[in-house]
Amino acid sequence: MRYRGVAMMAGLLLAVALHADWHLARSHHHRLSFEWPYHWVATAAAFAIVGVVIARRWPAARWQTGTAALVIGIVLAQLVEPVVLEALIYDHMLAYHVEPARWAAFGQTVAAAVPAYALTLWGKARSAPSSAH
Repeated sequence: MRYRGVAMMAGLLLAVALHADWHLARSHHHRLSFEWPYHWVATAAAFAIVGVVIARRWPAARWQTGTAALVIGIVLAQLVEPVVLEALIYDHMLAYHVEPARWAAFGQTVAAAVPAYALTLWGKARSAPSSAH
């Protein structure tokens, strides 16, 4: 894939947005938490911004790059980060124990952020000049 580095960077940005979303969503009894019921709005905006950048800079490969970035972001945020940072570093065990509240927040976020991301990948490339690569 020619845009592998772009997909990796964009995926990392999406993972950071998803992780930050968990801090925005989770209850106050956790450290660095905000218990914001509309947490998904900020993440959908972040996903849309990443989608716009990909669509504008690499319109010919926007779907390939965008899909790779989305998969990378979700895998890092919902699979790797809970296992490595939370379980391994904090609990000193290799496990995957994600609480139901995290899955609920993740579901709300994905339901809002992925359509925003896809629409910007589709719409912004269509309005971009054909000579911009």
